[in-house]
Amino acid sequence: MRIIIVGGGRTGYHLVKHIPRSVIIEKNPDKFERLNSLVGVKAVLGDGADEKVLLSAGLEDADAVIIVTADDQINYTVASIAKKYGVRNIIARMENPDNETRFSSLNLSAILCPTTVVAEYIKELIHPGAEKEFFIKKILVPIVSPDTLAKAFEEALQLSLKTDAQLILVGNKKEYVGEERKVLSLLDLPASIEIEEGDLTEAVEKHAKGADLIVVDPEEMSYFEKILKKSIIKRLLERFDTPILVSRHFKPYKRILLLADSSKALNVSFKMARLFGEIFRSQIDIMVLEESELIENARQGLRDEGLTHDFKVEKISFEGNVNIETVKLVKSGDYDLTILPWGSPTLLKDDLGDSIVHNAPKSILVVKG
Repeated sequence: MRIIIVGGGRTGYHLVKHIPRSVIIEKNPDKFERLNSLVGVKAVLGDGADEKVLLSAGLEDADAVIIVTADDQINYTVASIAKKYGVRNIIARMENPDNETRFSSLNLSAILCPTTVVAEYIKELIHPGAEKEFFIKKILVPIVSPDTLAKAFEEALQLSLKTDAQLILVGNKKEYVGEERKVLSLLDLPASIEIEEGDLTEAVEKHAKGADLIVVDPEEMSYFEKILKKSIIKRLLERFDTPILVSRHFKPYKRILLLADSSKALNVSFKMARLFGEIFRSQIDIMVLEESELIENARQGLRDEGLTHDFKVEKISFEGNVNIETVKLVKSGDYDLTILPWGSPTLLKDDLGDSIVHNAPKSILVVKG
């Protein structure tokens, strides 16, 4: 599906990052440069109300146009041009409710305003027919600072958009979540922002009890470890069975490395791999850390699921020391996500797992073994 977004402010910026293969038009050079620096994003510099600019962005082949500038006149003009070229799905932002009659006359797919956001329509465009439930219902994101929140929030937001899971942001300073609050409101996602007084570690542990996934930024780990004098990953896994995602980017997981052993992490690791494989159409490479019938059955089951849900599953062959080969694969940066069993007798000797978590170039999902 080809989607054109007009307006590269905060709204457009977050939308283009989470709508695959979309194009965004922005006339402000500084905002354009920011958008153009995003991996996988096509940005066009120009006035979205200019018919020639819209055509250069692919208007004639567009399946949808989403217009989110702060100027009602520009939004109306763009919508009118898109209508002229027969675009079937047109969504326009409207700042002033007094303009509703004018916008309604265009018979648009949806009209967005700050108090009446039709985010479900946008989500249906991104994931048509996605009326199904996933086992991840709640995603917890600790808030240490605006800077460390950014990566974790982006990755958690992408997973929430794909699974409709509730986002729970937990911190002790409400001023840290201004922009995130606006984005959650705009997308109409199930979310809560919990501001707790006092010790942040205790607040995180309080809300971790009901979470299905915890998403943290690497710099946040350092913050907690200075306070606790130990790994926050170890601390949480001692108390909970919840998988922990150490977030380093927001890109879809096109390639996943699944490290498989026969520990208690086996079922959850393969369950998470299946979920991500389905929602991202990933290539999943399985590195078997120890041969066993349990792992082989799980691998065959995942491969069969891949045939049904359109994702690929391969087994990695290697020679030599399993620890060395594992580190090489993770450090290569070829995988957007590595699923790591924590407490594996075959892998995590001498705190190798802790080293992988802290030094990997891309995201790591830690599953309790």
